[in-house]
Amino acid sequence: MVTETILEKNKEYSVRAYAGTSGIVAAYDYYPYGAVAEIYPGGTLPDERRWQDKDLDDATGNYYFGARFYNPLLGMWLTPDPAGQYVNPYGYGGDPVNLIDPSGLWAIGAGLVVGYDRSHGFGIGLGFAHDVWTGFSYNLGVSWNSDGSISTNASASVSAPIPGTPLWANFGGGYSYNSETGHAVTGQVGVCAGVEGLFCSGARVGGGLYWSAESEFLGGTAYLEAYATVAGGLAGGSIGEETGFGSMHGRGWYSGFDVAGLYAVSSVNGGFSWGFQESICFSYGSNTGVTAADGKTTSLVSAELWLPNLGRFGHFTFGDLYDVSDAGLRKVLYDKIISILENSSNPEDIAVIREVKKALDANENLDTKNFLRAGRALRRNGFELIDRMGDHSDKSTKYTFRKVGSSEYGNIEFMSRVWNNDAYSSYNYGNNLITHFLIDYLGWKGRGY
Repeated sequence: MVTETILEKNKEYSVRAYAGTSGIVAAYDYYPYGAVAEIYPGGTLPDERRWQDKDLDDATGNYYFGARFYNPLLGMWLTPDPAGQYVNPYGYGGDPVNLIDPSGLWAIGAGLVVGYDRSHGFGIGLGFAHDVWTGFSYNLGVSWNSDGSISTNASASVSAPIPGTPLWANFGGGYSYNSETGHAVTGQVGVCAGVEGLFCSGARVGGGLYWSAESEFLGGTAYLEAYATVAGGLAGGSIGEETGFGSMHGRGWYSGFDVAGLYAVSSVNGGFSWGFQESICFSYGSNTGVTAADGKTTSLVSAELWLPNLGRFGHFTFGDLYDVSDAGLRKVLYDKIISILENSSNPEDIAVIREVKKALDANENLDTKNFLRAGRALRRNGFELIDRMGDHSDKSTKYTFRKVGSSEYGNIEFMSRVWNNDAYSSYNYGNNLITHFLIDYLGWKGRGY
């Protein structure tokens, strides 16, 4: 038997040559992503170490890095990152699709995303997230990673109760792209049982299809797992098995957990891995926990700092509270009219104040006659009608007023129902189109009635 020793390694610890008592036995050079270029053909060698001092499988041409297989021709890992946390586990930066037990509340915001995984190092980016009151949520993001790659992602999930059972059905999917490792489309379906907003445990199936950065199809993976989440996604864990097809290798048996965006996973084919991804958004939502005039917390909107990975505990509200319940909107509108007219000495304005206070005390809408009187009083006191739009779903006509010469979005708004002899409040808290959409439209839609 011939005994050889390693003669030379370069700065990346890649084997450049083997030599023995008879001289050089084999010599190698490498292409940028690790493919071998033989300079001198090899004889009998003591091992198969090559690029970055890793073992090369001659049958497949893949390197084994101890946790994952790597294909030097594709420049891509062939086993998912053992974290299993990201929409695209083959490329850094995909936001997780959180199939969580819904809380019935909503939030919308944009902000900063930071993360780390062992494949691409640290990343920082921008993200947008929206939890919708119907149990549907989605997020979009882009991140710049310390290895020089750029990642983009989009994902969505929906949770809904199964009628007549204590179960919830969860569906999710996503697309992600990394400029180095390529594209992925993933999906998953699950069923769980638990207490809304507190915990949910069950089983799910899922998988993904993968393409290289040059759009060459690589294959896919599929998995079956048992899982559990607590506190609306604050923490969770899973155990299951994943297999692959085409050029892809699955994780095999795996288990893992995540807490507030920090994850750890161990798998047969992937070994142990950990990482994190955190995001902080400036947002609006109905997460104050305070009841509005209708007795519902979903009818009170505020600005907030939102950390989605903290689940139901990730909403930190600040600033003004906006009551978008019917009673709340009526009160803020009537108080506004009174404050505008209270310094007037016009007998008609004084009469309007009296009727508005009467309706406010009775918690009732103004009738059509007094609505028209209030509109005339506003015009006498420096306000103008800027919008009159009919054909609403309840056959009402909208009237919007603002100060003469102002460019702000009109706050004072009535919805007149002549056929019902009343006019109800549609007061606008937002003073521009963006805040009007975030507070008034989304808040009104999210009340739950």
